[in-house]
Amino acid sequence: MNGMQLPLAVQLPQTAAFDSFVAGANAEAIGALKNGQSAYLFGAGGTGKTHLLMAAARAHNGAYLPWSAVATAGLAVLDGYGHPRYLAIDELDLATTPGDGWQALLRLLDQRHQHRQITWCAALRPPDALPDIAADLRTRLAQFPRYGLQTLDEEGQRTLLLDGARRRGLKLPEDVVRWWLRHLPRNPARVLKTLDHLDQAALREQRRLTLPFVQSVLAAPAAESGQTGQSR
Repeated sequence: MNGMQLPLAVQLPQTAAFDSFVAGANAEAIGALKNGQSAYLFGAGGTGKTHLLMAAARAHNGAYLPWSAVATAGLAVLDGYGHPRYLAIDELDLATTPGDGWQALLRLLDQRHQHRQITWCAALRPPDALPDIAADLRTRLAQFPRYGLQTLDEEGQRTLLLDGARRRGLKLPEDVVRWWLRHLPRNPARVLKTLDHLDQAALREQRRLTLPFVQSVLAAPAAESGQTGQSR
């Protein structure tokens, strides 16, 4: 590796920001990341772990490292990640499965701890609930302040939807909002992707977002393909 260049260049979307995240019951976790404190986030898919890790990396000019990219590129890419002041490690569950991944992760975490670097991690489960995890790695992960992310309640879902629409210059009538909350998936990433799709359709066809128009757009195959992602 030359200088401080990182081996994996992961593009962080502009939408990954703290102010576009509806906190709900997760204000304490958000505060820790905003303040540049190491943290371990856990929670079911759709609670926004990836969004927050990316937001923290953008806010602090840090690096974002999804473990799926490591699995594809090979463990050698980790050599460059002991040095960034701030590092977000996502999809930690993949690193704890049988194989050499957990050993490489432990070495990386130990190196960063030694140099007093700030590390944020995210997984579906807390360290003591990760299956088949080595004792040394479990001990290291347990030293992180842990924050269990909660899904948004009804009011939080409404806020996410209306705020996401406002940021895109969209006006959602109340009947569209009510229908959306009753019938569409509530995964935050999927909500925002669907809003992007509606924004493009409304611009292309020069239409307002009436309920019949929204229903017709989201019934199309393109809308279904845009709904396949899942926020961690």
